[in-house]
Amino acid sequence: MRYLTAAGLLLLVGPFALLTARSASCSESLIELPTGGIAFSKLSDPASFALESENIVITPTNVAISYAVANKGPAPLEMVLEFHFPDLDFSDPDAQYAIPGSDPVNFLGVSLQIDGKPASFAFTQKALLDGKDVTAVLRQSKIALAPVGSFQNELSATPQALREKLAGQGLIVESGASVDGKPLFFPSWTVTTNATRKAVVPPMGVARIDLKYRTSLGASPDTALRKALREQKGLEAVVKAKRATYCVDDGFLGGLDKLAGADEANASGVSEMRIWLKMNPAAAPAAHFKLVVDKAKDRRIVSFCQNNLKKTSTTSFEMRSDNFTPAPELRVLLIERRANRPADPGAVGPPPR
Repeated sequence: MRYLTAAGLLLLVGPFALLTARSASCSESLIELPTGGIAFSKLSDPASFALESENIVITPTNVAISYAVANKGPAPLEMVLEFHFPDLDFSDPDAQYAIPGSDPVNFLGVSLQIDGKPASFAFTQKALLDGKDVTAVLRQSKIALAPVGSFQNELSATPQALREKLAGQGLIVESGASVDGKPLFFPSWTVTTNATRKAVVPPMGVARIDLKYRTSLGASPDTALRKALREQKGLEAVVKAKRATYCVDDGFLGGLDKLAGADEANASGVSEMRIWLKMNPAAAPAAHFKLVVDKAKDRRIVSFCQNNLKKTSTTSFEMRSDNFTPAPELRVLLIERRANRPADPGAVGPPPR
C-alpha cells in the first residue's frame, strides 16, 4: 500500500517500516483521515425520503456502506448524492497522511454503484492558501492539487523561474535538502475535494446505493497504551485521551500486555493502527442499521465505542439496530505484534479480543 506525506513524498510501507526522504527526526506515524458516507441533498420532496437500511462494513483495507433509499411519494424523488473527501492541509511538511490511493483527485479510490450498476461521480477539487483560491495558479503550473506520488520529481521538472514564483507566492516552502544537497520544496496549501452524483428514485420505489473506498489507516510503530509507557506520568493525559476515544477497557489492556509484554523498548514490535469515520447527518434514521468491524487478522486486538456488539467470527464484530441514527463519528483502534516477534513469556492477561 502507498501512503503520502503532507510534504508530498511517497512512502513505501511494509508492516510499519517507512522509507522516506525526510530526516530521521521526522515522526514515523501516519495520520488517519476522517472519512464518511454519502450525504443525501437537494431532495425534490424531503417528506417522501426514507432510509430503509444502512449497512457499514469497516476493515483495515476498505470501507463499504450500502443504503436502501425508499421513495414514499407518488412522483419521482430526485436527489444529489454527495461524498466529501477529508481536507488535506499540506502546510506542515512533517505531517504524514495515510492516503491509500494513487489518483490525485480520487485519492481514496471511491467507487459507487446504484442498483448494482457502476455509477460515476463528478469530482470538484480546489486548493486554498490562507482562504484564497489558488487552484488556477497550480493548474497553470501543471502541478496536481493533491500531490499524490513523487511531488519533488514533479516540481523539479518545472523551470526554476516557476519554482521561484511559487515560492514567492507562498505556495511552496523550502524545507531541508535532498541526499545530493539540492533544496527541497513542499506545498503549503489545503486541498478540498467533493464528489457528487444525481440520482432518481421512482415513485413508491427503492434504490440501492453502494459506496466503497479504501481505508485511510493511521499507523504508529508503537502505542502509548503499552504497560511500560502508560504507567509513565508524562503520558497520563495521552493515555487517558486514547482510552476515552476508543473506549479502551481493562480487558483490552490485559490482552495488550500479553501481546507486548513488559519490555520498555518494545522489542516485541507492537504497532498501532487507527481508523476514523465521521458520518454525515442522515436525512432520516435508518429503519434497519448494521455495523460490521472486521480486524482481518486473529492476532490483532481491537477496541471502539459501540454498544450491543456481537462477535460473529474470530475477527469480526457486528451491531444491529432499528430506527437508528449512527453517532457522528466512530474511531477504531487496532494493535498487533509484528510477525516473528515473540511476546514476553512472563506476561499475563486475557486473550486478545
